[in-house]
Amino acid sequence: MTKTKISLLLIALLLSVLIVIGTVSMVAGAEAHAAEIDHSIMTLSEAATITENCTHIYETEIIEPTCTEQGYTLYTCKLCSDTKKDNFVKENGHNYDSFLVEATCTGKGYIQYICRTCQHKYQANVSQEAGHNFIEIVVPSTCTHKGYTTHFCVTCGYEYSDKFEDEKGHTFEDEKVEATCTTRGYTRHTCSVCEYVYDDKFSDALGHDYQEDVTLPTCTTGGYSTFTCENCEDAYVAKYTDATGHSYEEKVTLATCVSYGYTEHICGVCTDRFVTDYVLPYGHEYLDVVVEATPESAGFTRHICIMCNYSYISDIVTSGDTGYIPDEEPPIEEPPVETHVHIYKLQIQDNAKEKNFIALRVCDCGAVKNSGLKVLATEDEDIFIELSMNEYGKVDYSMLNGTYTVVIINEKGAQLKNFDLTVEGSSENPPVLPDNPSDSNTPNIPDDTQKPDTPNEPDIKDESQVPNNKGRAVISIVLFIVLILVAGGGIAAYIIIKRKKNKK
Repeated sequence: MTKTKISLLLIALLLSVLIVIGTVSMVAGAEAHAAEIDHSIMTLSEAATITENCTHIYETEIIEPTCTEQGYTLYTCKLCSDTKKDNFVKENGHNYDSFLVEATCTGKGYIQYICRTCQHKYQANVSQEAGHNFIEIVVPSTCTHKGYTTHFCVTCGYEYSDKFEDEKGHTFEDEKVEATCTTRGYTRHTCSVCEYVYDDKFSDALGHDYQEDVTLPTCTTGGYSTFTCENCEDAYVAKYTDATGHSYEEKVTLATCVSYGYTEHICGVCTDRFVTDYVLPYGHEYLDVVVEATPESAGFTRHICIMCNYSYISDIVTSGDTGYIPDEEPPIEEPPVETHVHIYKLQIQDNAKEKNFIALRVCDCGAVKNSGLKVLATEDEDIFIELSMNEYGKVDYSMLNGTYTVVIINEKGAQLKNFDLTVEGSSENPPVLPDNPSDSNTPNIPDDTQKPDTPNEPDIKDESQVPNNKGRAVISIVLFIVLILVAGGGIAAYIIIKRKKNKK
C-alpha cells in the first residue's frame, strides 16, 4: 500500500470515532433535560398543594401613586409569599416647570419642560439656530510673522482665520561702530521697519595711549604727573612729589616822618609775603622860617620839615600888625559856580577781623557815591551768591567759607572789578583782596605777631601831625581867601594913609 492510501484510511477511522462520541453525548444530555422538566413539574405541583393548604398571614404595604403609575395596597403572605392588590389610586400626572432656552449661533432655541416630581423633561416650540455675527480683523504681515484675516463672532466669541500672507522679512540698515580704548568695534544691523538689532564683525578694543604732563612742585603744593589718553582723554595722576617750601628774602623799609618802618619777607619763588619788625614813625623835624609882612603882602611863618620837605603855614599877619589877624567874620561871598565834574573810582578797603570790606566809588575831590553797586560771589562760576551792602558801602561776607571770586558790577550791569576772596571759618588770616588805594586815609595796621596775606603793606601816617588831602584842600582855600582879604585891606589902608598925607 502506498503512503497516501494509508493516510486516508487513518483519517476515515478518526472521523468515525468522533461521530460515535458525539452521538453518545447528545443522548445523555437529552435524558438529563427530561429529568429536570419532570422535577420542575413536581415542584410546581407541590407549591400549588402548599398554597391551597396555607393559612395566609398578610403584611400590608401602601404603594403611593407616581406621575405615570397607579397607587394601591399590596398584601404579602409571610408564610407562602402570596400577594394581592386592592384600593387602587389614579396616577398623579406630571407637574412641569418651563423655561425658555434662547437660540445661539449654532444651537436651536426651545421651551424646556421639567417635571418637579420625577424630573421627566421634554422640549417644545423649537426655533432655528441664530447663526454667527462675524467681524473681520485684518492682521498685516510683519518682518517675522505672517499676515491673516481673523473672523470673530461678536456674539459667542467663535473665530477662525484665513487669507494668510507670508512674512516680509527684515530691511536692515548697517552702521559701523569703531573700536575705542575700552570697547570693541562692531557692525550694527538695524531693521528700519521693526527696529530689530543685531551686531557682528567685532574688533578688539584699542587700549589707552597715555601722554605724561608733569606739574612741578611749588612752595606750598606738591608736584605730580598727569597721564592723559590722546584718544579718549581718560586721565589719572601719579608720581607725586613733596612741596619745595618757601625761600624768603628780607627787604627792609625804613620808617619816615609819617609812615611805619618794617621788614618785608618775600619768597623768591612764589612771591609769598609777610611783614615783621614794625618801627613807629619818628615824626617831622621842622625848620621855622618867618616871612615878614609888607604893605603888599601878608606875613606868616612857614614850617618846613628838613627830613621830608613837608610844610605848612601859621601865624599869618598883615602890615603894621604885631600879632595874629583879628578874629573878624570874613565877608560873605557867593560860592563859586560848580564847574568840577566828578570822576569816581572804585576803592576797596578790607576789614578781615570783622569779615567785611568797604566798596565805595570816590572822586579825587572827596565826593563819595555808594548806591547802585551789586556784589556777587561764586566758587565755580555757575552759582552766584549776592552779598548784602549797607548804606555806607560795607559788604558782609561772614557767611562764606572757602575761596570765592568776588565780582562788583554797577547799576548798568558793567563789571567794575573782580578779585579772589579766601574765607576759612574762624581763621584770623585776612582774605586776599586788592591792594588798598594809595590815598587811603585809614589803612589797616597788621599785627606784629601774625603773617599778613595781603601782598603790599601800605604806608601808615600819623594823622595827628599830617593833615589828609581833603583837609589840605580846605586849608588852602581858606588861606587863599585870607590872603585876598589881607591884600585888599592893605591896599585900602595904603590909599587912606596917602590921602591923609596929601591933605596935610
